[in-house]
Amino acid sequence: HQKERQRALVFLTRARDTALATGRNELLAEIRGQRGTVLAALGQRDAAIAELELALADAERVGDSLRVYRTLNDLAIERLQRGEMAAGEALLERALLAAGPAGVRPLVVLGNLAEVQTLRGRPDLAERNLASLLELAKAVQDMLQDGRIDMGHARALLGVGKAKQVELAEQVAAK
Repeated sequence: HQKERQRALVFLTRARDTALATGRNELLAEIRGQRGTVLAALGQRDAAIAELELALADAERVGDSLRVYRTLNDLAIERLQRGEMAAGEALLERALLAAGPAGVRPLVVLGNLAEVQTLRGRPDLAERNLASLLELAKAVQDMLQDGRIDMGHARALLGVGKAKQVELAEQVAAK
C-alpha cells in the first residue's frame, strides 16, 4: 500500500502544479483535499493538515460547499489523531453547519461528534445531542437529514410542539 500511496502523491502533486500553472483554481480544492488524505495515510500529519487547510481555503473561495464539508471532516479527523480533541470537535461542529449548503446528510459527522464528546468525558452531551434528534417531528428529521436545516435550527426547535416544529423548519428551509 505504501508504494501505491507514494504514486498517488506524485500524481496529485503533478495535478496540483498543473492546476496552479493553468489557473484552474476550481480544481485545487479537490486535488489538495485528496493530496492531504494521501499525506495523512503516509504518516506525514503536519503536511496533511497544511494541505487540508489550503484545500478548505480553496473550497471556500470558489464556493464548493461539498468540498468544504468533506475537508472540515478530514481536518477534524487529523486533529483528533493528534489528540487535539477541542480543535477536532470544533471542526466537526463546523462540518455540521456546512452539511446543509453541501446538500449532504451529516450522519458520519454526527457519529464522529458523538464519539468525540464521549471521549472528552461528555457522554451525556453526546447522548443528548443524538437522542434529541429523535424527539423532532419526522418531517423535521428529514429536513435535517437532507440538509435543508442544520443542527442549530434543529436544537432550537426542540422546545416547541411537533406541529410548530414542522412549520418553523419549513420557513427556515424556504430561505
